Amino acid sequence: MKSSKGFSTFIHRDDLMPVIRQGIFISIIGGLLAGSIQLLLSYTFDLSLQWFMLFVIAYFIAKRIRQTQVIPHIGFQVIAVIFLWFSFYIMNVTSLMGLLYMNYVSELSIYLRFLNPIPFFTFLNPFRTSFFSVMNLIEVIFFIASSIYAYRALK
Repeated sequence: MKSSKGFSTFIHRDDLMPVIRQGIFISIIGGLLAGSIQLLLSYTFDLSLQWFMLFVIAYFIAKRIRQTQVIPHIGFQVIAVIFLWFSFYIMNVTSLMGLLYMNYVSELSIYLRFLNPIPFFTFLNPFRTSFFSVMNLIEVIFFIASSIYAYRALK
């Protein structure tokens, strides 16, 4: 289905609401679980598997949305990518708040800074001076690849 034709058809409300509920559920649960695993691995072994976990979350988001939808629509693919980004944000917030909690930081102003999602996505900014560093390029490639995977897994 072409993307222009896919957006011209309507999404049924009976089909949309379960997809949104399942997407929110798996985004929050997957983000919390992946963030806590990331915290465990980075705190004990000094190892980060954040980008691998992003692919796992993309797989589970696509699987849950595919099981929930009755009539396939291109809008559900876009919804899956948005929920993947939300899950990435929840994953980073969980791991950073856990790290601060384990280091006995208890100032509320520091925790309130995590409510702004923009700092978690600054690695995508091409105008940053460190955008072309090797680690940042790897992060960008894996982020885009997992977003494409979540999009294409619902076709």
